[in-house]
Amino acid sequence: MVRAAKNAQVLAEVGLTGSYAEFTQRRFESRQNGRAMFTISLRHDSETRRYSLHASPGSGWVIVREQDRREIRKHYEDWHRVERALAAVRSEVLELEARGWQVAGDAAKAS
Repeated sequence: MVRAAKNAQVLAEVGLTGSYAEFTQRRFESRQNGRAMFTISLRHDSETRRYSLHASPGSGWVIVREQDRREIRKHYEDWHRVERALAAVRSEVLELEARGWQVAGDAAKAS
């Protein structure tokens, strides 16, 4: 918790605000409580797909794509690359929904 507060202070001092500062702060909080920053699951017939974004235990972030129990993990150190990867996930989700896939359980969640 002390580390998260210190990082928030540093971000404020250098003038970083908006999405980067918000998600960077969440990254440090996420490390402490293990929650995903973002997750969405989709279902079509017996197929499922799940996408999630987590803070990496060391540094950076991990986007996990699960398709019928097969998991693909991609580690990022640069938040701007995470943003591009999330844009690709959003595009893929929209495409799947257009093909009849349904959001499973709760709607997309950002912790």
